[in-house]
Amino acid sequence: QGLLGLLVSSFVVITSNDVLGLFADFAAMFFVSNIDEMVFWLGHEGYFFLELKEKATEVKDLTFKPNEVGKLRQRVFVLITLFAMVASWAVIIYVKKGKDVVVWFDNYQSIYE
Repeated sequence: QGLLGLLVSSFVVITSNDVLGLFADFAAMFFVSNIDEMVFWLGHEGYFFLELKEKATEVKDLTFKPNEVGKLRQRVFVLITLFAMVASWAVIIYVKKGKDVVVWFDNYQSIYE
């Protein structure tokens, strides 16, 4: 769920045209996420079916004990993600170096050099 959320958030940021639309998109994602949490809670409390309550209790009580291999994978994944973000940023800065970047906010135009 964490990786999927990161990918969806990145896609929303990249494809948004304005700040107001970006806020609206994140508000919608937050709303849908809360609906998911509420449905899980209702299932865990037994409002739907007994079998669903049992399965939700199993999921809620489930724990993962990290081992050394898991910790190493997590560190490698974080470092690869960090490197990809910094490399992407560096490529964008290199490509835009010496060029004007025009930013439009409704009726206001600003040029950053």
